[in-house]
Amino acid sequence: MVEVEGGIWSGGRHTRGKGYIGDMEKYNSAAMMGFTVLRFSTEQVKSGLAVQQIEKMVSER
Repeated sequence: MVEVEGGIWSGGRHTRGKGYIGDMEKYNSAAMMGFTVLRFSTEQVKSGLAVQQIEKMVSER
C-alpha cells in the first residue's frame, strides 16, 4: 500500500484529528492483512525517491 501524505503542508485531512485517526486505522488494517505500508510526502514523489524505494522493495520480494 502506498500513501502520499500530501496534506501535511496545506493542512489537509492527514493533519487533522478525524483524518489522522482514519489514516492510522487504514495503515493498521493493511498491516494486519499482510500489506507493506509505504508513506511518502509529495516532495518525495516529485523527486523520484518514492518510485526508487517502491522499485527496490518490489525487486527484493
